[in-house]
Amino acid sequence: MFNNQSIYIDDLTAAESLPAGYSTRDSKASSLAASALLSKVYLEWAQTSTEKGKGRQQANYQQAISYADKVIRSGKYKLLDKFIDNWSVDKKNGPEHIFSIEHDRSVNGNITGHCTFATNWSNSEPVLLATSDRYYEQTDPNDQRRDGSWAKRLFNPNTGTDFIFDIPRFRKYIDSLNYANPASSGNAAGQSTNTTVIRYAEVLLIKAEAENELNGPTDAAYDAINQVRRRAYWSPYLIVQRTPSDGSALELSGLSQEQFRERLREERRLEFVLEGHRWFDLKRWHILVKYVKEHTPSNEEVTGTKTTKAQNVSKKNYYLPLPQDQIILNPKLEQNWGYSGETGDGPYDSTFQ
Repeated sequence: MFNNQSIYIDDLTAAESLPAGYSTRDSKASSLAASALLSKVYLEWAQTSTEKGKGRQQANYQQAISYADKVIRSGKYKLLDKFIDNWSVDKKNGPEHIFSIEHDRSVNGNITGHCTFATNWSNSEPVLLATSDRYYEQTDPNDQRRDGSWAKRLFNPNTGTDFIFDIPRFRKYIDSLNYANPASSGNAAGQSTNTTVIRYAEVLLIKAEAENELNGPTDAAYDAINQVRRRAYWSPYLIVQRTPSDGSALELSGLSQEQFRERLREERRLEFVLEGHRWFDLKRWHILVKYVKEHTPSNEEVTGTKTTKAQNVSKKNYYLPLPQDQIILNPKLEQNWGYSGETGDGPYDSTFQ
């Protein structure tokens, strides 16, 4: 996503000069949206394997922190008490949204929403489906992100009862206000849900990650990640602060740099289900192949007809293949390594797992 960072940085730095009144809609480009995206670009750049990236690693981590702090200190954004409200069609562009893609069923409909709930109240398999309930079952039931990210059980207003899916649906892009509306006919549920590009929770986790990589698990790193964890375990229905059901501490403390790194990575996995970050995260952490092979559901765990083909993952998957029609149009383009029959590790050294 951010392979040519210098172009992104130039454009986003210029966008920081957008006037406050540039748009009355928070979803549109703004100065603080540019700052938030700059924090993400610099975090990505700090973790590249290029000589330039390695030479500026510390400076890039510091830039990621500085831009994240700019957004945090603005006071404009905050975490929503109810996690799932980030995808509610009646709460668009709320205080956690920094930059979103606007969707409406009749204009620029959200395809993700359509593909998640296209089969409506049935166990027929929609286009976009988890291959098992592994991650749903592994998520703490006291963590509101479980039922905010996965729908194993969903209230059906047509019957007045809960519908239990054989395989959990992705919850975020199911429009619970309109899936019972006859005009929606099921297939449209979710098409008016906005796509989140970056929200405040990610800025906090960028701050926590960059701070830990640069200085270890400092108070600033703990403060940022624990804000996200407190929201995750907050019950917006009971109005109480829950804690992990396994008896562990809600707020992280006393971790080594490596332990903090692992907890941060897990926090991002829990927070950003179906938000388009996971492949990029695993790629920049250089653990794509290792993680996919270790965490893909086994044949016994897979349900339904869809499979993940995890057995085929290799280091070539650190990049996607260039479309052949583009190579034909521009003969100077070279196909990414691994997609023309190459074997071995290619350009990926032992740091890529």
